[in-house]
Amino acid sequence: MSTDSEYHVSSHDWPAGTRENDLTLEQANEVFDLFDRFYPLAVQGLAKVAIPPPSDKNE
Repeated sequence: MSTDSEYHVSSHDWPAGTRENDLTLEQANEVFDLFDRFYPLAVQGLAKVAIPPPSDKNE
């Protein structure tokens, strides 16, 4: 599935105090697969959300 965005994972993305062995390679791949599956759907859903213009309450 193709998207118009890229994402990158860095060591600072993991919770503080975690070690490299806290997550197996299989578990990490499951997370990435879920992200690949749901990210495009989330982007499509958010693209349909109408955002009202800001109102100027000082007038």
